[in-house]
Amino acid sequence: MTRSAESFYDDMASSYHLIFDDWDKAIERQRAVLAPLISESGALGAILDCACGIGTQALSLARAGYEVEGTDISKMEVERAAREAALRNLSVKFRVDDMRLLATCKAQYYGAIVAFDNAIPHLDSDEEIAQALTAMLTFAERLASPRPDAQCGEDRCP
Repeated sequence: MTRSAESFYDDMASSYHLIFDDWDKAIERQRAVLAPLISESGALGAILDCACGIGTQALSLARAGYEVEGTDISKMEVERAAREAALRNLSVKFRVDDMRLLATCKAQYYGAIVAFDNAIPHLDSDEEIAQALTAMLTFAERLASPRPDAQCGEDRCP
């Protein structure tokens, strides 16, 4: 992942919600899909959204009652996610971190790590993908991410 991805999302933080027809409905739809997925997986403990952006999945899981933390490489998106959580009276800890390293995370602390939307495609090589997945599985026993070839639409995929 290059510095350009970080800059791109920093610049987009204030308007990122506009990619959704209705961001609040998208958050609710994410909750309806992700909460049962996490529950059925048997994951216990906190959930880490390791590429949280402005918080779509992190907010949805917090709304479902999970203890959630969110990290992202974009400082501006992390700040926006924290503001959105506060506006919704949700307790989510957000901080800047790189999903390839997860340097701010505690090993084996999380019940699951999620990496959705366009997180993995930002990695530049198979080696970076392997590095990120290795880091994620160092910090949790479960990982949820859509297949790279998944055909997602409004009614499928979170």
